Amino acid sequence: MFLLLVVIILVLVCLGGRMRSVKDLPSYPGWLPVIGHLHLLLGYEEKKLWTVFKQICDEATRRGGVMAFYLGPSALTFVSDPEDVQLVSRYCQEKHYMYDMAKPWLGNGLLTADTATWKITRKVMNLAFTPQMLNGFMSVFNSQAQRLTTQFEDNPERTFVPHTMLTINNLETICLTSIAFDPQKHKELFERYRVAISNIFALLVQRFLRFWLQSPFIYKFSKLKTQTDMVIKDLHNLSNTVIQKRKAIIESKEHLVKEDQFRPLMDIILELSKEKGLSDRQVREEMDTIIFGGHDTTANTLTFALMLLGSDLEKQEKVYQEIIEVMGHSDRDVEKEDLLKLVYLEKVIKETLRLYPIAPAFPRVSTSELKIKTYTFPAGSTFVVDAFNLHRHSVWGPDAEEFKPERWEKLDSWPKEYMPFGVGRRTCIGKMYAMMSMKISLAHLLRRFKVTSDISKLTLKMDSLLRPESGHVITLELRK
Repeated sequence: MFLLLVVIILVLVCLGGRMRSVKDLPSYPGWLPVIGHLHLLLGYEEKKLWTVFKQICDEATRRGGVMAFYLGPSALTFVSDPEDVQLVSRYCQEKHYMYDMAKPWLGNGLLTADTATWKITRKVMNLAFTPQMLNGFMSVFNSQAQRLTTQFEDNPERTFVPHTMLTINNLETICLTSIAFDPQKHKELFERYRVAISNIFALLVQRFLRFWLQSPFIYKFSKLKTQTDMVIKDLHNLSNTVIQKRKAIIESKEHLVKEDQFRPLMDIILELSKEKGLSDRQVREEMDTIIFGGHDTTANTLTFALMLLGSDLEKQEKVYQEIIEVMGHSDRDVEKEDLLKLVYLEKVIKETLRLYPIAPAFPRVSTSELKIKTYTFPAGSTFVVDAFNLHRHSVWGPDAEEFKPERWEKLDSWPKEYMPFGVGRRTCIGKMYAMMSMKISLAHLLRRFKVTSDISKLTLKMDSLLRPESGHVITLELRK
């Protein structure tokens, strides 16, 4: 016990007091002098993280939507009230130091960069994420969705967990569209890359849960850092190799760009880098960030969507009839004109993201003094936006806990109480990419299969994302 106390004190000294206490601010039960609530995190494994996080968020909601959770002298203020969330979104653009744990891999990509760096890079990246670029990905989205449908059909089991197949398929898609890397031609290399990404997620979560390793000084001497460095080296080697190959291709011939022509994101960013002065390292950081943020998030959302529709056959039939009305009974590709007509399917995806936001919380740091309700927070205060409970707030109506795509008929396209892709100006740059990819995947799957499942059996877990833990089983029936 004495040794543990020494470790905790060392951590607090290394991390420093990042926020002073705010007078009369309610705090989570169990606070102790010096260590705050750190003792409540001892012994928690990855599968338990969602449990303790949900308990904290629910308690904050019961206390009016503002509550402190203390990591030693450093306070995380949880907010879930819509008005408070809007203030945090507007005035808190800096990312929390927790994001620094991913910097050895992602560097100063859009996800982890400080605000000043983000502003410069985001302007460049906006030039790459255009409607023309997205339309050029239609062929890849369709071929990957067809490939996934075939894999489901060829699966000897009619009742199974689809998450692994969805994750691999979406990683293949993001590799094809972002770095022009074809997993089918380089199966061994792709498998190494897939395993490395899975490992880096697990290693980052381990560091977060072992709060003493959040200190850079202590982490530097840990075995976990050695393991993480080895995995990151593999990830960077692949990224650097692909960048050099694409640069050689671009320099060896002219690119004749036609409307809706497929071009990987890397080609566009490499061309922009000459004009905007991005280094190869910066290009790699952005590509790594896109792959990190693009594949697993989509797979999780598709899993949740299939579970929800499989548990509500009436709504699933409504989606199916819309698909048939728009595309007929053929197996043709989804075209860009079709996407605008698949209105109810888009509402299903939005409602899925409302109930199961992939990033259930967003930590942000204020750069100036901020007043929320009757509390005044100094500059440098850390806020945690509780998107999960915000999406279930009473502003959504008495049926906020229900899966009801029809609610979007009376809502704005993106209400202020809705943030599945982030907070404020630093929202995910790839949200339209994700929506297009998911609509095409679901259109192919649902016109081919009738899905049944039981959402009441679903349990959740959380690392950096919200994920299904168990009970996410579906049964497929081929449609005639």
